[in-house]
Amino acid sequence: MPFKKGQSGNVAGRKLGSCNHTTSEIRSAVQRLMEDELPRLQRDLAKLPADERARILGSLMNYVLPKLSHTDATVRTLPTPIIYEKVDGTKVTLDAKESNDTAP
Repeated sequence: MPFKKGQSGNVAGRKLGSCNHTTSEIRSAVQRLMEDELPRLQRDLAKLPADERARILGSLMNYVLPKLSHTDATVRTLPTPIIYEKVDGTKVTLDAKESNDTAP
């Protein structure tokens, strides 16, 4: 009797997103290889010109650091003026127009 789509005979099967055994072994082997090669890689990088070394290190960072996402910010006008006192004792009033001079 065949299984229905989306169902299997093992309800307690592997968790979603978990790696299979072979993938885990390959990742461990690659990690050991990189750890063993790290001193040689550092020596080789030190011999390169600065611009090439920076290019290579920049491309390697993609595998180590998470990518940053773009964030939009909106500037709101002040509902009431802000009054502050300078060190010399004079008072300055900042109204909504002055506080939002960089807004489009």
